[in-house]
Order: sequence, then structure tokens, then C-alpha cells
Amino acid sequence: MTSTQTVSVIIPARNEEFTIASVVRSLAGQAEVSEIIVVNDQSEDGTAAVLASLRGEVPKLRVLEAGVLPEGWVGKNHAAWQGSQRAKGAWLLFTDADTLHLPGSTAQAGYGDDIRVDTAWTGQIVDRSWFTDEQYAPYRKAGQVKVPFW
Repeated sequence: MTSTQTVSVIIPARNEEFTIASVVRSLAGQAEVSEIIVVNDQSEDGTAAVLASLRGEVPKLRVLEAGVLPEGWVGKNHAAWQGSQRAKGAWLLFTDADTLHLPGSTAQAGYGDDIRVDTAWTGQIVDRSWFTDEQYAPYRKAGQVKVPFW
């Protein structure tokens, strides 16, 4: 694997204090994962506190606050978009905050022409070139799916 084959994990999280630590830890040891971006989507529970406690344990962890939801967006999709805009990896892995990733699962997904996506175990891995603002703009109206490949 080269440095251009790194994976940025994006986890939208809202009120996930009981599950967020498990998903972050399950991704932290995956060699392909260069960063784990959790977008805290206006949580009203202890999610922020759990994430703060994980920062010292998981150097790959970056926490973003979603902030106020812009008109025409829905929360989870907006949080996923925010994470994608800050991601640095060649590949983006979108996953839910209540999942658990088995050791080596990211490596088994494959990259490039050999990409294999299994939403039952991990979510979606996409080449970041698929996630351009031009492709995203048509889906911004309220009530429409924001990420067409989910």
C-alpha cells in the first residue's frame, strides 16, 4: 500500500455516547486508516465527552462539531459532507457510529479496480474523486438523499 491509498474514515455521530468509543477503537488499529473523523452532529448526551477522552488514546482521531444545520440539508448527510471536506485520505470510508469493524476489514475491501464494498460489515468506501461538490450540489434540496451511493 502506498501513501496515496490511505483511508479517511468519516463517522457522523449524534447522541452516540454508548457506541462511539467501540467504533473508533475498532478502526484505530487498521493500518490503511490514516484518520478517523467523527462529526459530532449536535449531540445532547455525553458523546462529546467520550470523544474528548479518546483523543489521547487514538492519535488518528479528529473531532469536528457540525454546528448549525444549513437550510436544505438534513443532519446526518450534512455531517458526512463536512467530514468529507476535511478528509485527507485517497479513499473515504463512511460508517455509522454504532458499528464495529473487525480487524483487517478495511484491508479486505480492496482499492482501485479491485474495490469491493460490503455495506453489511463496514459502510461505503469511495474514491474521493467521486465526492466532488459538483456531484453533490444536485442533492442538496430537503428531502432528497444527499449521498447518492449510500
